[in-house]
Amino acid sequence: MRINAFAVFVLVVLCLASSAHGRANQLYRAVLKTQAQEIPFFLELSEFRGEWAKIWNGNEKITIQGFETNGSEIVIEFPHYSSMITAKSDSNGQLIGEWKKQTGEDKWTSIEFAAKRIAYSKKPLRFPRHFKITEEIEKPTTVDGRWAVKFSSEESPAIGVFKEGKDKTVEGTFLTATGDYRYLAGSYEYGLLRLSCFDGSHAFLFHARMQSDGTLQGDFWSGAKWHETWTAKRDDNAVLPDGFDLTEINPKVRLKGLKFPDLEGKERALGEPGLLGKATIIEIFGSWCPNCHDAAELLVELEKKYGPRGLKVVGLAFESGDTERDVRQVKRYLERHKAMYPVLLAGVRDREKASVALPVIEKLQSYPTFLFVDADGEVRSVYSGFSGPATGEEYAKLRKQFEGVIEKLLAGPGGD
Repeated sequence: MRINAFAVFVLVVLCLASSAHGRANQLYRAVLKTQAQEIPFFLELSEFRGEWAKIWNGNEKITIQGFETNGSEIVIEFPHYSSMITAKSDSNGQLIGEWKKQTGEDKWTSIEFAAKRIAYSKKPLRFPRHFKITEEIEKPTTVDGRWAVKFSSEESPAIGVFKEGKDKTVEGTFLTATGDYRYLAGSYEYGLLRLSCFDGSHAFLFHARMQSDGTLQGDFWSGAKWHETWTAKRDDNAVLPDGFDLTEINPKVRLKGLKFPDLEGKERALGEPGLLGKATIIEIFGSWCPNCHDAAELLVELEKKYGPRGLKVVGLAFESGDTERDVRQVKRYLERHKAMYPVLLAGVRDREKASVALPVIEKLQSYPTFLFVDADGEVRSVYSGFSGPATGEEYAKLRKQFEGVIEKLLAGPGGD
């Protein structure tokens, strides 16, 4: 009997300790105030100041290792994106400050930041409840599903994929031929769709109204200045151009002859011994690109799976042009994803200039782009863009496609 009582006592103590630990972490509803709009996200701070911070975007929780405090001031850095949040507590306990991002050697973009502490809950409100004002605006139609989307600034189509919860929450993303908009989260109430995302690099806000014909008409705000409109029509069969068909291989240029400096400043030829494998994926990327960060996670997994059979991965980074800063940012990129593959500094992020630096393909369409190379150093296929984990089924499909190409390259010319 005493043993059972002791066991119950220990269990109660552990539960209380766990509960106390959970309450000690601080959860905030944060907003970035820009273009007369508020871009909301959730910010969780570790109970041990200086240990970690987390950004919540729907199912994604981005852990930022380390944040600093100096009295009432906090500093949360996103070193891999060269950006940071600095804020101080005001008399009401709110955090007031700014998010700033480095866009040049001595150039920063700044957006006002504010955050209010809230209670933990399973589904905290990202946007304030939207209440019906008149019967005219009540639109019971769900947004759940697949939508053909047209952004006003783009000629090429996009696809919206939204999943609506029972509590009026919505999660999803937009897919384009050059990449996806990563994890978006928000709500749909009385005909108003609201979605947002903040990942340390991009700050996105989408609003749209359901029309009487079942279409969506809305606005898209990004960062400090960008704004455009968009429309959408439900289409379960909406598809994008195949990423394997967007860029042509230039047969007149040999990949092996291309030379770029590595992170130590040593010029390397892609054809030198040991750089290419029986099969090679060359990723054309930028450390500033969130889609490229998603792609790095997949490349690390593919290298681990197929490396013993002869697969190698090489990165060609297109950065700012400031060598010291570029080396620092690429090293942070590799460290964040525990990537061990070699990276060469291939040029600046401008796509026209990058196309000149990479004459092995006709034109660079997007970051990231992937070159699939055989054992002889010949480019066999090119894939432009990337559908990351936020796209769900599209990401699984793309991974399967990549693995199919790898298998063929490893099998060699006479393989299946």
